[in-house]
Amino acid sequence: MDKNLKDTFSLNLFQWNSQSLRPKLNEFSCLLHQEKIHIAIISETWLEPESSLTISKYNIYRTDRPDGYGGVAVITHKSIKVQPCQFYVNNTGIELIHIKLLNCHYIENIISVYCPSSINTTQSDWDDIFTKFPKKSIIAGDFNGHHIQWSYKSNIRGTQLLDSCIENGYIDINNGAATRIKLVNNLIQETSPDITFVSSDIAIQFNWQVTSESLGSDHMIIKYSICNRGKCSSVRKRNFIKADWLRYQYLIENQLNSSDFSSSHNVQFLYDNFVNCLNTAADSCIPQYKICKDPTSKFKPKPYWSPVISEAVAKRRLALKVFRRNPTPLNYSRWQKTIVIAKKLIREAKFKSWQTFCDSIDEATTASDMWRRMRWYKGIKQNSFSVSSDKKEELLHLLAPDYVSSLPPKLV
Repeated sequence: MDKNLKDTFSLNLFQWNSQSLRPKLNEFSCLLHQEKIHIAIISETWLEPESSLTISKYNIYRTDRPDGYGGVAVITHKSIKVQPCQFYVNNTGIELIHIKLLNCHYIENIISVYCPSSINTTQSDWDDIFTKFPKKSIIAGDFNGHHIQWSYKSNIRGTQLLDSCIENGYIDINNGAATRIKLVNNLIQETSPDITFVSSDIAIQFNWQVTSESLGSDHMIIKYSICNRGKCSSVRKRNFIKADWLRYQYLIENQLNSSDFSSSHNVQFLYDNFVNCLNTAADSCIPQYKICKDPTSKFKPKPYWSPVISEAVAKRRLALKVFRRNPTPLNYSRWQKTIVIAKKLIREAKFKSWQTFCDSIDEATTASDMWRRMRWYKGIKQNSFSVSSDKKEELLHLLAPDYVSSLPPKLV
């Protein structure tokens, strides 16, 4: 393999109007792992504010509408460090969420946007958003704005968006492909309300395409990636919870006592020597753990996934490709039929998997084992629990104070 290709690391992103995320969550979570997606920008989640939503190995940041419709979210892989940020615009009809990425070289800001077509907007509304993030930013979602720059027609909102993005140094990276396909009065409508705006400093590095998946929504899933030359190595961090602080203190005292700081008047030399003492002791007493900056290298299917489901999903994608090449009502009907079949197979397989899981539980199953199984089934990783040596010593002293004899008791 070419070494340059081997050392290329891609940051992969999804963009999608889900039109209700929860019913499509099983298939969507599998697709995230399959495509090695780092970040997913979602609009129209249709989630209620009090409801919970989890995806294994991913974090979900969302803004929900009180009525349970609309809503936006950003889903990030656990390898991506994220800081959620508060951001509001004067036009409350524009729904958005802003997160800041802390360990991605090329991208700093992700803004997921949804603006219903019924909302009245002005160019100043969009200027409020674009001017806030001048560099290394992606502003994406369902804007319900059309312009011949990315769609087959133009409307007022599309003109507002284009003028605002140009004036504020943004570029839309859509390639002209339709992002929404629906059947209206037996006629096929192909539109592009889903737009990806990227700041001009990084826009040229993106590869943008519409996939052959919709998972039942009439919006296609969009995938784009940015390539980063260089190996995707893991980041090492110190695990302070498992540190041996008594030994750490002992080593530092020994090194400081053995070092002759009075032999030099160079402040920088003395400072570097002191830092080296700290780092040497830390390497010996504070273990490290790795944080992978890439999603799982292998697709791990759900327990209920089978070759039959894989075949149904493949037929669904093929039917969509046929329909996009020849958009007729007949091909649209065939595509919708494959969607229904795939959903039915996945639902039945998930139900059988749940039955098998329940059958494995009997009177011998302990409560702790039951909780462990439920966390595993829900895809919730159990946090490892560790106790420091200081806490252990403190507990032993409480159980057996110093005045208690250390000799084992004599059994009569």
